[in-house]
Amino acid sequence: MGVEKSAFTGGSMSPVKDTDTIALDWAAGILPGADVRRISAHPWARVYRLRYKGARYFLKLVRGATPEAGQALRAMSKRFEPVMPKMLAAAPDEGFYLYHDHQGEQLTQRPGTTDKQAILSKYAAIQSAASKEPALLRGLPAVTPQGLFDRFLELLDDGVAGEDKSNLPGNPFHFMPPEEVRSYRETLQARAAQVRAFLEPAEQIAQTINHCDLRVKNIARRAKGDFCIFDWDDAVAGPPGMSLHAQFSGCLRIHFATTAVNIARGQATRDKQAIDRYLDVLSKDGAYDRAELRAALPASALAGVFYYICGFAHHRISSTSSRKSIAGNARRRMADLGALFQRLDGIAEQKATLAAKAAARAEGDKEVLDDPDVFPYVEFSEDERSKNRLRSGRADECAEIYHRYGALMLRDVFPRGLIAACQQAFKEQSNRYREAIEQGGALRVGDKRFMVTPKMSGAFADPAFFAAPLVLPILRKLLGRNAILGSMTAVASMPGAEEQKLHRDNPPLFEELDRRDLPPFLVSVMVPLIQLNHETGGTRIIKRSQTLRSSEVGDMPSQDPVADLGSCYLMDGNVFHQGMANNSEHIRPVVSLIYQRPWYRDHKNFKKQDPMDISNNTVSNLPSDARKLVEWAV
Repeated sequence: MGVEKSAFTGGSMSPVKDTDTIALDWAAGILPGADVRRISAHPWARVYRLRYKGARYFLKLVRGATPEAGQALRAMSKRFEPVMPKMLAAAPDEGFYLYHDHQGEQLTQRPGTTDKQAILSKYAAIQSAASKEPALLRGLPAVTPQGLFDRFLELLDDGVAGEDKSNLPGNPFHFMPPEEVRSYRETLQARAAQVRAFLEPAEQIAQTINHCDLRVKNIARRAKGDFCIFDWDDAVAGPPGMSLHAQFSGCLRIHFATTAVNIARGQATRDKQAIDRYLDVLSKDGAYDRAELRAALPASALAGVFYYICGFAHHRISSTSSRKSIAGNARRRMADLGALFQRLDGIAEQKATLAAKAAARAEGDKEVLDDPDVFPYVEFSEDERSKNRLRSGRADECAEIYHRYGALMLRDVFPRGLIAACQQAFKEQSNRYREAIEQGGALRVGDKRFMVTPKMSGAFADPAFFAAPLVLPILRKLLGRNAILGSMTAVASMPGAEEQKLHRDNPPLFEELDRRDLPPFLVSVMVPLIQLNHETGGTRIIKRSQTLRSSEVGDMPSQDPVADLGSCYLMDGNVFHQGMANNSEHIRPVVSLIYQRPWYRDHKNFKKQDPMDISNNTVSNLPSDARKLVEWAV
């Protein structure tokens, strides 16, 4: 579906009389004697295929095109070829564009997981580069999410008024029963404030090129397996993500894939993988902040749906079959919006329930944390963080959650400056790690993945790191006042490392007893030195698995917590987990602080290296509380 640019710029439609003849005469001057065949004719555009001297070309006639947009299309074709087809010639004032063949086979069915990731990667690379080229973007019609919503509401009002009174002959709501249109309008009017709040994150994101018709039929696979995206004449400048609804049948799947903490197997997993890949590429070179982009993506997709439906409005669509098809497309998007609103209502209700529980100092977040989509977490108050001290009863609450699930995320417990210093300390010791790996002094824990033992000096020897005041009280609740730091290592996942097998780090104690009644003997505190996401590879964890055997884990849902810098997650030594693939170009270091009861010794993981590398001098200079954790080592 092509969208006439005047739909949002206030221009009027050009007369179509003799336009095809004029365009073909123009093309004949460039490719004289070419064999011509019309392959599509719509109110918004016509396309001809030309064969000339054994090569194929495509002539496109775009209704309502502006000269500025035509110049931008020409610049885009030159800048982003071969992902975009090469433009041979253009008459922007007339809306005539002559392209070289895309040299591929047009897709006829939805791409599989691998192909979708490849397509979205190509598309994201274009958007990332285009966001840095303001001169190119200035030539495109610019849209905003809030402006598109206003336009959409006008379309609904116009649909209720009736086709005979309309200046928008292609309004899809003219092709539906009046009672259905009124229902849509009432729903959107009642939710206007909610929709505007939902759209706001996309208003804050820098604009870039949006294809706006990213359907399968506008993508071709070339002989070498790469992809070409064509038909960019609907492109606008707007927040990235506006076109993704065409790849995910609307907004709901995008919202779920970007907001659910854990996603079970199946379509939802594939959606998350594809969208994560899109986010990774788009934010890779700093054009966008990945977290901000993730938050804005569902809003951008919703804005894209508004644009898509509004785009039909100015075209005269007389064919009964076309009207039926357009109404069906709009109806499917409206059904998806209804499902999205239901999900938002559920999330809002869930948040309200949590707030009420917190206000009443009830048991806590048990119902939410029991949800298979949710990785157990705790967020500390500003007062707790500023004073570096847990409020009364907080350690008990955290210990209870940990006992229940065998894992717990502690959000934003380390100062960012301290983590930056640890990053630098890890980097400065890189030669030591390399020598240890080469000489067999580092445990291999998977494909291109090694456990190394950093020297405990500098930031690594800072009590704020290994005796963190917001973490240590929780550990002592779990392991007793005499708990020690049994090891400090780092798992370094190299670029291209494949995911680990599902495993547990330590064999269980007392196999003959019911482990549900046993207290923990060690707690792993994992502190990432790089943000853990789909690209760098986080840790997949199965909560509640610490008391189970491998045969009992089966199809239990897993959680993929996203760990930001400054956060950490606690794991029971028996919980089942696996490190995910490192798809980035960087080493992914995660510091592993293992706190344990003083009588326990790890007989499994330290046959190649020491569990801790700390000097007598460092230990003697520590405050007494921190010294008690590590003095056993010297």
